[in-house]
Amino acid sequence: MGVGFALAAHNVAAAAIVAVYLAITITAAIRSEEAHLTDKFGAAYPEYRNGRRNDTERRFSVDRALRNREYRALVGFAAVIALLAARIYL
Repeated sequence: MGVGFALAAHNVAAAAIVAVYLAITITAAIRSEEAHLTDKFGAAYPEYRNGRRNDTERRFSVDRALRNREYRALVGFAAVIALLAARIYL
């Protein structure tokens, strides 16, 4: 989505900011999440991550998505769309 927003902005500086932001935040999020999951599940998580373990099958749950605060991505998406719309109409 970030790449799409950067392209829609038609601005090299915006694209550079988006690229740097995504690189930093995604890398930090992956490292943090992997450390948390390894602490929580021990050796089972690295096995699962490397494809050697798949003993659970879970369906999508709106309740779990809300508990995990995944709605924040939608809020960010809406904010970027609003900013792009403002840029077009102002």
